[in-house]
Amino acid sequence: MSKKRTIILAITIAVTAALLIASFFVAVNSGHECVGKDCVRCALLINLRKIFESVSFVLGALSRPIFLLTGTVIVGLTAVYARSTPVSRKVKLSD
Repeated sequence: MSKKRTIILAITIAVTAALLIASFFVAVNSGHECVGKDCVRCALLINLRKIFESVSFVLGALSRPIFLLTGTVIVGLTAVYARSTPVSRKVKLSD
């Protein structure tokens, strides 16, 4: 594996691990007893919510073009293979 792929894989694993740890933190601390307006846990939960919203927005924005591109490729391949039928090739199917 090339050095560039190794770096990309390491970054992907690190980001995925950070998101999993953050979601676990939110799940564990969602029902904590707040100590007042300067609660550190509440501030962390608010920041993590903002991060999750931005990540979900980016993933949603990226998934639409990928979905449309996949649909276009499928339609294009269907059109290519639909042209090559036994009738268009004038194949006789009689025994």
